[in-house]
Amino acid sequence: INSDGNLAKAEDNGAWLCAKLIREVGTLKAFPACMKQHYDWSGKNCPAQIRGRKDGWKNFLAAVEKYLKPATPTTKLPTIDRTIGIEIGGKLADEPGYLIDNATYVRAAYLIGLTGGSVTGKGDYIAITLPKASGAELERLQKDLTAAQKDLAAKEKVIANVRKAIG
Repeated sequence: INSDGNLAKAEDNGAWLCAKLIREVGTLKAFPACMKQHYDWSGKNCPAQIRGRKDGWKNFLAAVEKYLKPATPTTKLPTIDRTIGIEIGGKLADEPGYLIDNATYVRAAYLIGLTGGSVTGKGDYIAITLPKASGAELERLQKDLTAAQKDLAAKEKVIANVRKAIG
């Protein structure tokens, strides 16, 4: 443990990572039995900080379970605030905009679709397929994609902060 580290944040990050791995590996039905401590295999007092607290392991499993549960209807998610006019390659459309921290966001998948591309994937991963283009059009699309990715990353950070604040 680093003396300058944030143990609570490290444990929360660990709970999030465990939940992510459980979903990706497909062991959700085996939770919490799929969770093991180093102690279970080696007899070593590890994770010592968690094991050293009353109900430490039980509370850590509860933190993992919190990340495994889908958002509830009472969770306050960003609301549609306005309709945004969008033009990409001469195509005009209106798209719902979400106001988060005084910035308006739109769905990246929708924007990519207007270009003739597609967005697939789920969870923490998406794949963006751009239409075949040449020269200046490709350069313009790459700039649009970079801007959309930055926007999406900022939106994901804001949503993560909102979810964390809601607890």
